Amino acid sequence: MRKLFTFVSVLLLSASLWAQTPQKFSYQAVIRNSSSELIANQKVGIRISILQTSASGVVTYSERHEPTTNSNGLVSIEIGGGTVSSGDFSKIDWAKGPYYVRTETDLKGGTDYTISGETQLLSVPYALFAANNSVGPAGKDGINGQQGIQGLKGDKGDTGAVGKDGVDGQQGIQGLKGDKGDTGAAGKDGVGGQQGIQGLKGDTGAAGKDGVDGQQGIQGLKGDKGDTGAAGKDGINGQQGIQGLKGDKGDTGAAGKDGVDGQQGIQGLKGDKGDTGAAGKDGINGQQGIQGLKGDTGVQGPIGPAGPSKDEQKLYVSATGDTLYLQNGGFVIIPGLSSANPKTKPTSGYGANITDIDGNTYKTVYIGTQQWMAENLKTAKYNDGTIIPNVSDNSWENNTSGAWVYYNNDLTYNAKYGKLYNGYAVSTTSNGNKNVCPYGWHVPSDVEWTILTDYLGGDGYAGVKMKEVGTTSWISPNTDVTNSSLFTGLPGGYRFRWGLNFDFIGSMGYWWSSTETTSDVAWFRRLNSSYVGSERNTTEKYWGLSIRCLKD
Repeated sequence: MRKLFTFVSVLLLSASLWAQTPQKFSYQAVIRNSSSELIANQKVGIRISILQTSASGVVTYSERHEPTTNSNGLVSIEIGGGTVSSGDFSKIDWAKGPYYVRTETDLKGGTDYTISGETQLLSVPYALFAANNSVGPAGKDGINGQQGIQGLKGDKGDTGAVGKDGVDGQQGIQGLKGDKGDTGAAGKDGVGGQQGIQGLKGDTGAAGKDGVDGQQGIQGLKGDKGDTGAAGKDGINGQQGIQGLKGDKGDTGAAGKDGVDGQQGIQGLKGDKGDTGAAGKDGINGQQGIQGLKGDTGVQGPIGPAGPSKDEQKLYVSATGDTLYLQNGGFVIIPGLSSANPKTKPTSGYGANITDIDGNTYKTVYIGTQQWMAENLKTAKYNDGTIIPNVSDNSWENNTSGAWVYYNNDLTYNAKYGKLYNGYAVSTTSNGNKNVCPYGWHVPSDVEWTILTDYLGGDGYAGVKMKEVGTTSWISPNTDVTNSSLFTGLPGGYRFRWGLNFDFIGSMGYWWSSTETTSDVAWFRRLNSSYVGSERNTTEKYWGLSIRCLKD
């Protein structure tokens, strides 16, 4: 608890200065912080309350002040002269005491009071008490005599009324130090005396003399410059003669003798090509056996049923029996074929699991009129069996065909967050009309994403119903999340277009839509750990995002 160190100065105001009883009195306080350090030259906020009967009694009056402390942490205010918060200072009946003064202080000058203290008014200011009582005129203050010899310590008397501050007398001669007495009860903080006049500054003592420095000796005269020794005479340069005519080129001098080289003989005629040597013998090959006679044609078996024509397809039925899937990705709805086919399509809760071409199984969930995968896609093939390349190097940057990658090229992320696909794996115009989702499912369009978020309260709020709850997968704060839709959105992050860079795992989830704005740009949706909504935007298809599939 912080303490407020204060002292009270009661100012008696003469009737000659006011025509009526003055409704205020002086109050001074020394302000310290919780470390008992003075708060100097700083504006503070103070609330003064007058309490009746006890330090926790009824507040009869309250007011505010905003004084500035001096260099000693002292503030001086007039109680009764502040900004009134409650009560009427002039109607306080001082005769019905005791009264206490409560001070509350905000060291920053506002109204957030963190320091408080209570002080009992042991005597009521004369002028205020006189407003309710008949008191005779006060006598004049007598002249202060010289301080007498200190008497024996008497019994502690009752606390008398606080009188007016007398004139400060001169400080007497300090007496001999007496025996240490018993520690008396701590009295209230007395009124701070005025700082005494600073004594005159004494004369600066004379500095000690330095020893006398001897005079610098006279500089010797500069000697005469010695004579330069005589230089040897140069001969007189004659005039340059006329350039003579260029002489004939002289004969080349004889070279030193080399050893005698014999003359090169005449090149002989090219000889005839020699015969090719005989090749080494191969092992003897056995003679080929005589081909056997062709056997008689066997009896033709019975004619089987007619095979499928070019227009017919391999077929299989969904687990619920309500859909017939074709080999080319087409399908036929067969309502009521199976008892598992519900009469009314649900609008919430989990549906039947589905399996992709790679054998990965996914939960599904009904949300309004739609049925969504409740997990991110993990397949490495289109649903016709065509492989989608795993591009883990820098060739990802300008690749305009379908590709996928693990986050950070780390397989361990696949089980939870699925794969990251570029936008060309989604686009049927760049992947040959192939579908990355299981049979009967597709990558949702931007409109289909909007149907989902509108059903969940709109883009500004849908995120709380779509994200997985807690901070097991999402980083903090991820607050107010309910996942009431069971969509269970996860923060799988994304891959940058440029370099081998990945980011935002744990803080953001990104999902492609199939809606393009240009051949290289498409819409996507994003969920964020620090945002309650769902965000819609576009990006280049070179980036790697997650995929959620929607039932046809």
